[in-house]
Amino acid sequence: MSFGSSNLIGHVKKTGHYSKALVVRNPALVYHKVTSQHEGGTYVTSYSDFIKKIRITQVVMVLAMFIGGIIFSLPKLQFASAATDINFSGVAYTGEGVTPLDGTAVNKTVFLSVNGVYTGTDEITDNTGAWAINTVSVNTGDIITIYLDNETEEATTVMVSNETTQTNVDLYQNYVIVRADTGSISNANLDTGDDTDDDIKYSVDVSDNITIDSGFNLHIWTGDTYTPAGTVTTQGSGDVHVTSSAIFNAAGYTVTVNGSWDNDGTFTHGDNTVTFNGSSGTQTIDSTDATTDNFYDVVINDGGGTATIQLANTNITVDNDLTITDGIFETNSLQALIAGNFEKTGGNLKMDFWNDYIDVDGNFTVSGNDGSQVIDAGTIRVAGDVAISNDNTFQLGATNGTDLYMDGTNDANLSISGANNHLGTSAQDSELLIQKTDSTDKITLLTDVNGSRLSLNEGIVDINGNTATFSGLFRGNSGASLTMASGGLVVGSNAYCPAAPFSIYSGFTENISGGTIQVYGCAHATNGTALFSDGSVFTPAGGAFQFMGTDAASSIYVAETDAADFNFWNLTLGDDTNAKTVEIDTDSAVPIDVNGNLTISSNATFDSNGKPIEVSGSWDNNNVYTHDNNTVTFNGSSGTQTIDSTDATTDNFYDVVINDGGGTGTAQLVGTDITVDTTSRSPTASLT
Repeated sequence: MSFGSSNLIGHVKKTGHYSKALVVRNPALVYHKVTSQHEGGTYVTSYSDFIKKIRITQVVMVLAMFIGGIIFSLPKLQFASAATDINFSGVAYTGEGVTPLDGTAVNKTVFLSVNGVYTGTDEITDNTGAWAINTVSVNTGDIITIYLDNETEEATTVMVSNETTQTNVDLYQNYVIVRADTGSISNANLDTGDDTDDDIKYSVDVSDNITIDSGFNLHIWTGDTYTPAGTVTTQGSGDVHVTSSAIFNAAGYTVTVNGSWDNDGTFTHGDNTVTFNGSSGTQTIDSTDATTDNFYDVVINDGGGTATIQLANTNITVDNDLTITDGIFETNSLQALIAGNFEKTGGNLKMDFWNDYIDVDGNFTVSGNDGSQVIDAGTIRVAGDVAISNDNTFQLGATNGTDLYMDGTNDANLSISGANNHLGTSAQDSELLIQKTDSTDKITLLTDVNGSRLSLNEGIVDINGNTATFSGLFRGNSGASLTMASGGLVVGSNAYCPAAPFSIYSGFTENISGGTIQVYGCAHATNGTALFSDGSVFTPAGGAFQFMGTDAASSIYVAETDAADFNFWNLTLGDDTNAKTVEIDTDSAVPIDVNGNLTISSNATFDSNGKPIEVSGSWDNNNVYTHDNNTVTFNGSSGTQTIDSTDATTDNFYDVVINDGGGTGTAQLVGTDITVDTTSRSPTASLT
């Protein structure tokens, strides 16, 4: 605004609402409204009229003060002596600070307001994008808003002034820039800076919640602090960019991002929720250069759309929960580190690289999906419960295989229900690994479980009356234990033996009092079909161990050297359907000790390879037994042991020993005669 000798001239904004000018001459204060009838030009008044308006205004001010200081509610009233005239300038860009906006052919208008009151304008007239508005009366803490007015290109910058000239107040097309040259900037400040022109690309409601206009990005200026003190929402694929050394202090308020997240500074969540809700395309979460990048709660929800929320360049750390309600969350060869729970009620989890990784300190719960959910590769670690439910919601390893670790301290549960849910279908897809912190921590199955491979590395697995079926390898390692009172464990598959399908190693123990272990697969050249390593303890007090499937040969390799640490309870060879030969490995170190019954099924052959066998229960041969000059000892201490070869085609023994150890046992022939190719010795018991 300029002053003539007899006239006062004020610029009028080219908008449909009132423009406001605060004019000072001598000590008088004039608050002057210019109506829309003067749009597009200047407003001229005589000096005498101006003096009259000063006097009227003085009277109004005195009256207002008399009735209680209402004068201080007049819009943006300031005393001239408190303000400083400073300059603002910068560059308008077509993007995020790369290409200047060209105003050569069509000039671009830049408006500036102070605390929501229009103050000045400039035109961009060349290809540099440069603009400048000088001699702006500003106090420290005033809210300066700069924006492109009535242009095809739109951009908004809002700042808290420190009452000094600024030469880098840039405008980015399709961005709302927030900056604080002193202190921090809040949503309430942004509300103050909004003069209601629709070229200002955000709105703030009465609760100080800000919504960025659709298609516009939120940019927090380098080195500045944004503390919204209200919720923050972007729309129409709008991004959030926390620039280098900038701080976004959410302080517990919800942030909803419809575009991508780019944190190159510091994000302080204050226990808030960040929701990624883009409806289509790919949203990235990138904290490559961030100083602090932890989230608290993260929600993935594309609202039934087709969006993918993808990690980019860096891992994501979630201090509490990550929830997928809709849309695809893709780890993209990176890590999601979740201190709380992972829950998927809809949408999909995409992991298809070997180095995809999710670590969950709490529970892992899946109950919904968008179509069939297959996780092709990577690693998932869960310290709490794993619960899968509803049809087609969770399937591991169709291509490269995925490892699911159940680790951490304390007991946890595993349940998988719903059609087509599994931890792998073929022998080498995926693996469930039990790796608890302590050997006393327990995983309890709450349902039947199907998968590829099962490794017990540390802790207890309790079958709990259910059936665990794994088509690949079973490995029991030091510090791990298997508990089973009923139910079953089924391992291996036909023609599969890259190692022994069932292997237990030194330090492994069990607590088996019932149930059935069924082993499929061929005989590995070194370790056989079932390997009992030296130092392991396998001494079940109930249940059965059965060799199954179509492989012509299976073998039992007992490398344990302490006979007290190995026995079967009931041992069944074959499945009455498929022809199978089960042999005792020639390197077995101790007798095959069966504390219950030994059954050779109708299509099976049992070849001792000359190794001793001890049976405390009954002997039931329904096909072929090959002794190879071994000894079979019947050592039941009480009751009656039967020796039945009624349906056998080959049933000869070599040496037979009857020894109840001083008990009351009876070994009784049933159905057929017994043929002993050499001697029979009965030190203490009877042979009937």
